[in-house]
Amino acid sequence: MSKAVLILVLLSSFAVASLPESGYYDVQEVLVRNALSAKQNGSAWDPFGGAPDLVLQFLIEDNGNEWVIITTGTKENSGTSASWSSEWEIAFEDPLQESSSAYLIIKVWDSDSHQSDFMDSGRIALSDLVVGENVIECNYGTRVSFEIDGPHNQGRIHP
Repeated sequence: MSKAVLILVLLSSFAVASLPESGYYDVQEVLVRNALSAKQNGSAWDPFGGAPDLVLQFLIEDNGNEWVIITTGTKENSGTSASWSSEWEIAFEDPLQESSSAYLIIKVWDSDSHQSDFMDSGRIALSDLVVGENVIECNYGTRVSFEIDGPHNQGRIHP
């Protein structure tokens, strides 16, 4: 397993009803399916017709503010699907409070050396996240699934 990134996210105003305890959670087994095979204008994502190089960003949004918490590695020439077996660790710390405006957003990008092109995005209320499998249906049909495991008592970096 590749080295995980320890990311502490202070969620003092977010509700995580389905993740009832504060602590450290692992985000793992990320899978993308049905990503767009071409840009909306019909052109290829990469020069000479190359397949997109998928990369994901996981963000927290609350009251219009966004914080990036995870950026996956790039999957070169992945096409319309990709998977990551890495684990990323997120800390939900006390006090956890209800917030109807807090979301986990996933943005799907085609990563290129000169610029990255936005492909799709979707979101789920933090209160709807569960320990186990979570699925986000994005705006243009991309489907992103991932597992959440935890809570763990203390932070750690996975080898």
